[in-house]
Amino acid sequence: MRQLTTYAKILFLLMLGSLSYAESPVLSPYSGPYQATVVRVIDGDTIEVDAEVWPGLVARYAVRERGIDAPEIRRVACEEERKWGEDAKAQLEKLYPAGQIIRLDDVALDGFGRVLADVRRLLPSDQFIPLERDMISRRLAVEWDPSMADVQWCLLATTRDSAD
Repeated sequence: MRQLTTYAKILFLLMLGSLSYAESPVLSPYSGPYQATVVRVIDGDTIEVDAEVWPGLVARYAVRERGIDAPEIRRVACEEERKWGEDAKAQLEKLYPAGQIIRLDDVALDGFGRVLADVRRLLPSDQFIPLERDMISRRLAVEWDPSMADVQWCLLATTRDSAD
């Protein structure tokens, strides 16, 4: 599938309909599901994908998983956060390797203009498992929404080793 110009990306955003840039995204009638192919993992809660936005039209997006926060790799408050963030990214790369076909549900924009979605991978049992569940169950992310305070990863890191 061919890469599209900025025009196609604008078309995709228009297809999402009227989105509110408030703290909680307002979903449009075009919120998915969309089929996408993993291009790369950016960090523990964000992946880059080629999404089929219309039959035969593919656009590249960074998609952040809704409902979680993972430790950062850059702009960290402590070395433990960076290490934890690298662990989260490495695990996500194993679960969502480049080229894997995934499904994006409830696609919307957040208050910063980022694409948010419920990202799911297909299991051999023909069931889709949410990225959120993969990362929280492995203690590489926590449940989070924009109304909550920033996660204090350095404080949480003090309990990480004892719980593992």
